[in-house]
Amino acid sequence: MNTSIIGISGEPGAGKDTVKEYLVKRYGAQSLSFSLILKDILSRLSLPLARKNYAALAEALRKAFGEHILATVLSIDARNSSKSMVVIDGIRKVAELEELRRLPNFYFIFVETDLRIRYERIKRRGTKADDREKTFEEFAQDHEHAADREVYVLKEMADAVIENNDTAQSLFARIDETFALRERSALEKV
Repeated sequence: MNTSIIGISGEPGAGKDTVKEYLVKRYGAQSLSFSLILKDILSRLSLPLARKNYAALAEALRKAFGEHILATVLSIDARNSSKSMVVIDGIRKVAELEELRRLPNFYFIFVETDLRIRYERIKRRGTKADDREKTFEEFAQDHEHAADREVYVLKEMADAVIENNDTAQSLFARIDETFALRERSALEKV
């Protein structure tokens, strides 16, 4: 099977999960995630699912086993998928992107959203244990964690940048437009 593998990155609260969920629902994609690996390990260690713990664990794994370790695990999972599309979200490092780019039919999307909008989304959803109490200043400082410092650099390496400052419906339209352009480009190469 000729599986399309879609990588997604963006800063916290940009809408990566919304893009992933849409691709799963609309295109029948299989979902893989960096954060699920980390969540499983934190849960097994009975540690709080706080953003700082996710970041510390990711950096410890990268330091011990190489910057690409999490991407290597997800690459194996993607190669073993029986789905026609696999979505991998949460790419945070250049080394991770480089590892995933080795996959055939890989396409990389960066989701970009204004800082204030991302902050409001993070507070509202409260996914991590410490999200709801976080001040705007603390949220802005979170971007200085070693785990998050390279994220914005990835924008320049993206095959497509999708802006997400508006409604979910406009985001979905941008996703569909991106995939239509991708298909047209692929057909032109044939």
